[in-house]
Amino acid sequence: MTFDNFWFVKTDTNTFPEDMPFGVFTPGHLIWVLITLAVIIICALCYVRGNNKTRANIRYIIALAMIFSEFWKVSLCALKGALPHEYLPLEVCSLGEYMILIDSMWPDNRITKQLLAFAFFPATVMALAFPAASGYPSFGFIIIRFFVMHGGIAVYFVCRYAAGEIKPKYVGLWGSHLFFLGLAIIMHQFDVRNGLNYMFLTDPLGNPVLQLLWDISGGKGGAPYIFALAVFVAIILHIFYGIYRLDAARAGRKRRKQSA
Repeated sequence: MTFDNFWFVKTDTNTFPEDMPFGVFTPGHLIWVLITLAVIIICALCYVRGNNKTRANIRYIIALAMIFSEFWKVSLCALKGALPHEYLPLEVCSLGEYMILIDSMWPDNRITKQLLAFAFFPATVMALAFPAASGYPSFGFIIIRFFVMHGGIAVYFVCRYAAGEIKPKYVGLWGSHLFFLGLAIIMHQFDVRNGLNYMFLTDPLGNPVLQLLWDISGGKGGAPYIFALAVFVAIILHIFYGIYRLDAARAGRKRRKQSA
């Protein structure tokens, strides 16, 4: 990979480079997932074992690193001549960056905790499993930035969850679902009026899961597609809630054994 391709950004006047393109379940994708898992484990161990000051510093570092990477990405896109409206931080996980910044400063906020558990963590898991940054060099800046953002959300949530600072509630599931639905309705109107595709609401762009929902809902988008997304999100959030409940039950059994 050349240094020039490291900074590659798609514009109207160029095409994707052919060296080590990034795609779903390619070697580059799997390597980045393994790196992300390793960082999650290391940071979670440091966070759980740290005192209040250490935990606060870890929260601030993660939040600032994600925000800094966002500014860096926007600056790079502007310098390389990319269309600015294609790189605005209007995706679900992009909003998660700012939610984490707020949560890092006010860690006792109940709303941000539940949104992290049911809105942004499930969304980032899906994004890491089925990344949308296809075509870019596997070890270029855009892919690094992709995993800094999505990996950062996962690291931040797992740290706080592992330390017992976030306790997902069923009411938080439905609150997050309403957040998703309201955001999707607003962003769909924004996408349609401006010919854009934030949150993949007007085109699944080859994402296998979203393409399936698109086809099931008639293949024309609009309200049926948003409804299919809403049902799918509700199912995913219940799966995550079930995982949280199973983990809570396991932790409860462990505590009872230790106190016996």
